[in-house]
Amino acid sequence: MENKVGTNIRKLKYGSMAVVTLVFVTAIVVILNVIAGLLTERYPLKIDLTPDKRYELSEETINYLKSFEGDVEISVMLPRETLDSNNYTGIITNILDKYEIYARGGKGSVNVNYYDIDKNPDAVAKYKKYYNGVIDKGSVVIYANQRVRVVDNILSFFVQDSKSQIYTNEQSQLIFSGENTITTAIMSVTDAHPVKLGLLWTAAQGTVNITEEVESVRKPVSIGIQTLEKNGYDVTMLDLSDEFSPEDYDMLMIPASAYDFPEEVIEKINDFLYNGGKYERYLIYIPDPLLLGTNKIDALMERWNVKVESANVSDEGKNAMSVSLMYGKDIAPIAVVPNEDVSAAIVNKGLPVVVPSARPITVLSKNNDVETEVLLQSSPTAKAKPLVEGEGTEVKGIQNFVTVSKRGYAEGYFEYRSKVMVISSAYFTDPILIENISTYNNTNFFLSAVNYMVGKENNALIPQKNLEQQLIQVDQDKVKTLQIFVMYIIPAVTGVFGIVVLLRRKNR
Repeated sequence: MENKVGTNIRKLKYGSMAVVTLVFVTAIVVILNVIAGLLTERYPLKIDLTPDKRYELSEETINYLKSFEGDVEISVMLPRETLDSNNYTGIITNILDKYEIYARGGKGSVNVNYYDIDKNPDAVAKYKKYYNGVIDKGSVVIYANQRVRVVDNILSFFVQDSKSQIYTNEQSQLIFSGENTITTAIMSVTDAHPVKLGLLWTAAQGTVNITEEVESVRKPVSIGIQTLEKNGYDVTMLDLSDEFSPEDYDMLMIPASAYDFPEEVIEKINDFLYNGGKYERYLIYIPDPLLLGTNKIDALMERWNVKVESANVSDEGKNAMSVSLMYGKDIAPIAVVPNEDVSAAIVNKGLPVVVPSARPITVLSKNNDVETEVLLQSSPTAKAKPLVEGEGTEVKGIQNFVTVSKRGYAEGYFEYRSKVMVISSAYFTDPILIENISTYNNTNFFLSAVNYMVGKENNALIPQKNLEQQLIQVDQDKVKTLQIFVMYIIPAVTGVFGIVVLLRRKNR
């Protein structure tokens, strides 16, 4: 009798311990799941094992998301399940999840929403009062502080490498530029002090027939303008008959004008830069690579101690490289950045800055109240050959590509100056040079130089991703089956196994 009682006591003891152990382990699993859920909301716990890191954000984006303040909305005008059903567009939803997660680790927030605008047209109406363009199915809206940036079509996040597509017989490389587009858009709408840029383009270009030669200049310059717009510059197209008051604009641009300006427009530009004696206004001038006879614009530049020469710069050997441009190929000089402030803002200094079809800039000394500094120049082996044969002689030596001239006054530690930048190559922002930020430093230098002139903090350049095009096609039904197996079947089997062990010990 005593042995039987002792056996029952031992069974009860082992059974109780098993129950306690099972409850304890179950509690730990539940707690770990809760903790994992909380961590997942603030930190990315998924590991990206793809060779091209397609599902991860760059360090530049992560650092910005942790530092910016404010609330940003990203509205994708397509249902999420539509994007998730495709291997490529599924990259976008995974990337946008990371924006939300990393932003929670900082002072701001990013909230991503997906809308079927056929069923919910009000999703578009919310943004229309801040945006005059078209928001359609597939558009992506980035909104903050009553400011809107719109990507017309989410498929534009994927582009073919234009260099390989046009000039080689190799299979074109697929590039994912979505992170670059989204991050720069967030920077733009959260910029507390956007620079207002008036573009003196419409009338200047509209009075001539747009020949193929003129179009070949318009396109590269327009890409440079778009680059500024994506990085926080508010761009407005202006007619030369418009009033461009210093109260309405911070900066003007003359983008490779197809003809000379009237004297009254030149004086309006002068008045803009003088700003009633307050200065602190800016002008960018990009001369046409071939057009001569812009006497009034040339005279305006000479007031700021710079002259764009009627010549073309070339170089050779290690100081030049063959580049593929949108409208052909060129042997472009590789430039040097002598300005320490601009050079310091360029992250990857190992990449070349190339300057195709550049006209040299001479720094004059006719006006003592103007200071001019060179931001970009050639190597000492460069040559400047006259555009018109027989007019002038070839000049060898260092040639200036980008200059900034400033005029104004100083009070104590504060300077009040207007500045004029000359960029001597209209092809400097050719689409191929601007798109390939992992090959050329043109985008990095261009933004750093313009930001330096206006005193704007440099924006991060987000590298594009070259996607591996051999993908393992995963059936979505199989993915769901795998999720059910991991989330439900394995825990259920574990529980049943624990109960069996408990019963066996209890009956032992």
